[in-house]
Amino acid sequence: LGRVSNRIAAYPMPDQTGRNWLVTGATHGLGHAVARAAAAAGTYVWITTRSDGLGARVADEVGAAGIVSVDLSDLDSVRGVPVQVPDRIDVLVNNAGTFELRRSVTDAGHERTVATNVLGPFALTNLLADRVTERIVLVASGAHRAGRFDPADPHGRRRRFVGPRAYADSKLGVMLWGLELGRRLRGTGRAVQSVHPGWVASNMPNRSTIQALNDAAMWLSRRVGQSPADAAHTVLHAATAPPDVLPPGSHVLPAGRFHWSGPPTTGPRSRAAADPLLARRFWDFAARETGTDLRS
Repeated sequence: LGRVSNRIAAYPMPDQTGRNWLVTGATHGLGHAVARAAAAAGTYVWITTRSDGLGARVADEVGAAGIVSVDLSDLDSVRGVPVQVPDRIDVLVNNAGTFELRRSVTDAGHERTVATNVLGPFALTNLLADRVTERIVLVASGAHRAGRFDPADPHGRRRRFVGPRAYADSKLGVMLWGLELGRRLRGTGRAVQSVHPGWVASNMPNRSTIQALNDAAMWLSRRVGQSPADAAHTVLHAATAPPDVLPPGSHVLPAGRFHWSGPPTTGPRSRAAADPLLARRFWDFAARETGTDLRS
């Protein structure tokens, strides 16, 4: 991809000394930038990885960090996380995700995009919810506006698979999950914030088997995308801004044109993502598929 320069000053992180963060998907891109900023502010960061070797290298680079071995698309793997992390997690950042161009299913029969982007993080959060003391941050996407949730066909088995559509559907799922999670945690002192990080210059567009399409996508990403460090401002803001600045249940996104880049601000979610009844239906689906739940 090539390095994209940072365009905004470093996010003014408050002191995080003595705190624990768990950041999923922290071995690359946005998650890596979030983990580095948190560690620089004094946090001990737990990072998830599917490769212990890669995780160890990233942990050494980040500094104060431990690794958690997990494949979020595998629910058996997710159930093994609680024994790997501390009893207190101040901030949980659900950042890991995937963009699939071809349909595939997990051993549990779940479409892989929804399994990785929503169901695995949903189960992880439910299993760790009692340990979280302050914030749960869900990295969604502006793509959620194009998504839909069909309770009768949540894995899209009855329609032709289209990668961008599956991704948008999964990110709407993240938004609906967050809406209901915030309702269930209301009054507990734990806030749920959702994030659209903007257009992040990363290798995610490099997925096609047609090299010309990859080259075009990567060129566009370099031209209009922001660096992972700049994009991380949205996540860091969602994780650390005080409640008088960022009320619980806020949706954080870049302030720039089309919300592709810029410093963090707040904005509305899509109409579907603000529907509490649809959110409860999505929760029921995710709880059934993962075998995990939280009392409302």
